[in-house]
Amino acid sequence: MELLGLWTPHFSGFKKYYCREFDLDIVALLETKVSGGRARGIWMCWKSSVTMEVIANHRQFVVFHVEILGVVCPFFLTFVYGSPQGAKRRALWEDLSIVANFINSPWVIMVDFNALISLEDKKKRKISKKMICSCF
Repeated sequence: MELLGLWTPHFSGFKKYYCREFDLDIVALLETKVSGGRARGIWMCWKSSVTMEVIANHRQFVVFHVEILGVVCPFFLTFVYGSPQGAKRRALWEDLSIVANFINSPWVIMVDFNALISLEDKKKRKISKKMICSCF
């Protein structure tokens, strides 16, 4: 996992404020922007009291098995950053359905499907009806 941007002064401020203020054990960053453009992928950070094992690594999501010190029940955790391209997003749904068949304990999914449900969801840019996702 690429972590270069996590030690920049800007991220350091984020880490100090949010991680300490809200006592976050796990942080996921989606659609990250770094100097010179955008980075791909999902960036993850977690405290040493958290054990995270990658179960599935996909272009649009990552699935972890998570155990937190002092928490009785381990769980699965999935972070999704969906493609803005409809065909790739449909494949995402299919692949997540396959993963779901193997989940045998509590499962938390945090998602940015990068999809519009209605024309009103996007206010700044003109969009066409074909950009609407009918998957929901």
